[in-house]
Amino acid sequence: MKTTHLLLMSFCISLASPVRARTVISEFDAAMLGLVQQYEKIHGLLAADSKSGFAKHTARLEALAKNLLKSSAKLTKRQRTISHQLKFSTARLRRAKGLALRREAFKVVSRPLVRWAIGFKPKAYQAVYCSMAKGSWLQSTGKVRNPYYGRKMLNCGKVLRSESALQKTILDETRPQAPCAAPRMR
Repeated sequence: MKTTHLLLMSFCISLASPVRARTVISEFDAAMLGLVQQYEKIHGLLAADSKSGFAKHTARLEALAKNLLKSSAKLTKRQRTISHQLKFSTARLRRAKGLALRREAFKVVSRPLVRWAIGFKPKAYQAVYCSMAKGSWLQSTGKVRNPYYGRKMLNCGKVLRSESALQKTILDETRPQAPCAAPRMR
């Protein structure tokens, strides 16, 4: 009787204590999470219309992007593409002068990061899209902070939750914009 009682108690305890599945992330994804932390600092500067520390943060971001290709010997085609895009776009961001050019360069850096995040789904970050700026970005979950308009339209943006939403934004981001027509004189 005691044995049955002990077995029943241990069974109940095992049901009450949830066993968490161990999540193993790749070396590439771990490196990307570190890169995103640095990227987030630049996002914060642009959202605040600030240039303080921009050169330091972009230099660190560029170094992290260059190391992505070295981080793992076996990269998938998608990971290799993301790595190459980040390597070149972060160099462009580092060289950008002035807030407007930095914001444009930030859009290019953001595209591969958003593509990675939609697939990897990091819990601490969300992908956001601004249709007015025709640009997406990653940021910590919570209130939207638009890096493309800064304080003017800080909360402008829609959180992307699926691969199909991402595909629509990529089409929108890469669609050429019609030039403004000059008014006709009579």
